[in-house]
Amino acid sequence: MTSDRSQVQIELHSDDYGESIHTSEDILELMKSGCLDGISILTNMHCFDETSRILLEAVPSLPFVPYLSVHIDLVEGRSLVEYTAGQPLPWNWKKLYLTSYHIPAKDNGGQLMKYAGVEQRLIEEVRLQIRRGWELIRQVYDLADEKGIPCKSHGLRLDSHQHAHLIPIVWKSLMQAAEEEAWDIEYIRTAHEPLGVFFKHLSMVWNPIGFVKNRILAVHAPKVEKYILSRGQKPAYMWGLLMSGHMDMDRIESIMPDMIRKCARNGYDLEINIHPGRMLASEQNEEIPTESAETFYLRDERCVEAQTVRVFHDRID
Repeated sequence: MTSDRSQVQIELHSDDYGESIHTSEDILELMKSGCLDGISILTNMHCFDETSRILLEAVPSLPFVPYLSVHIDLVEGRSLVEYTAGQPLPWNWKKLYLTSYHIPAKDNGGQLMKYAGVEQRLIEEVRLQIRRGWELIRQVYDLADEKGIPCKSHGLRLDSHQHAHLIPIVWKSLMQAAEEEAWDIEYIRTAHEPLGVFFKHLSMVWNPIGFVKNRILAVHAPKVEKYILSRGQKPAYMWGLLMSGHMDMDRIESIMPDMIRKCARNGYDLEINIHPGRMLASEQNEEIPTESAETFYLRDERCVEAQTVRVFHDRID
C-alpha cells in the first residue's frame, strides 16, 4: 500500500458545521486538536450567526485552518431567498429529483412543483447560501493570516447537504449561479463512492439508505468529475455513504487498502466523509424533520465517528 498511498491525498472531512450549536462545538474541538482535514459549513440554520461567531473566536487557537467548504443545503433548514426568507425550504431530496425529470411532485405546501419555477428559485437560493458561506470563510482565512495560522487552502470549495448538488436540476442551477457570479471554484465534491471496493467486506455494516444514494449518485457523478477535470483539477472519490454512522477505525482499516488501490489506479484522491458532531434533542426544531433527527443527527453513532477522527491519522499514517 505504500506506493499507492503516496499517490493519493486523503482528506478526513466533517460535514454539518452549523447544523446546531452542539454539533458545531463537537467539530470545533476536533479542529482544535488538529484532527480534521476539512469541514463543511451550513449557512441556512437559525444558529448561523452564533456558530459563525464561535468559529471565528476559535481561529487563534487552531493549529491550522482545515479546508473549508460551503455546505449548500436545499433539503433542510430555512430559505434565504428574500420573499420567503426564514421559512422552511419547500421541498426535499426526492421531490427535487422527480422535478429534474419533469415528474409531477408537490412541494411541502401541497402545490405542484413546476420545473422552471423551481430552477429559478434554486439559482437564487444557491447564490445566497454560497455568498453567505464564502463571506464567513474569507473572514476565517483573513483572521488566520493575520494571526499567522496556516491554512490548507484559501479557495472556494463546495459540497452539499445529502449531496443534493448532484441532482440534475440542482447541478444546472449551481452552474448557472457560478457563471453569473464568476466564482473561481477550487473544488466540488464528486460524491462518487466506488462500490466495488466493498465487495470483499460484505460483513461490514451497510447503510440501506446509503446504498440507494450510492447507486443514484454514481449515475450523476461523472458530470461533476468532467467539470473538475476540465479545470485541470484532480477529482476525489468520496467514502461515507455505505458506512454512514458506522465509520469506526476497525472498518476503515479493513477497507482502506482496497480503497487506496482504487484511487491510485484511477488517479483520484480520497475524501472520507464523516459526521462527528451530534445534535442535542433540545436543539431539534422545524428546520430538520423529526425522522431525520432521530435517524441521523441525535444518534450515538456520531460519538463513535468523533472517536474515529481522534485516532485516524495516527493509525492510518
